Amino acid sequence: MWGDGTVVYVGGRGVRTLGRRQHRIKPNAVLVLFKAISDGHRVFTRIAIVADTAAPTPPCGACRQILWEFGGNLEIQLANLHEETGTYMLKDLLPLPFDARLL
Repeated sequence: MWGDGTVVYVGGRGVRTLGRRQHRIKPNAVLVLFKAISDGHRVFTRIAIVADTAAPTPPCGACRQILWEFGGNLEIQLANLHEETGTYMLKDLLPLPFDARLL
């Protein structure tokens, strides 16, 4: 969502193979975030991640860093197909972000 509460874009999750290991990632979600940024959106207040899993599926480390850079301490809502499974602030998922204060 951007600052006025309007939903910007919706993405999906996929699987990427790296070497002999498979990693579940949200490539479409990252592309959606970059698409929103390229369309001029710069203020994000929350993101919802819904997965077809019993346990919450939080954003990966790279996604957390990207979200921090463009959203700061935004709200992350996690859910599966049946219920909301948790709400977190990004600072709790990424306690030591790299940002402009370190440059």
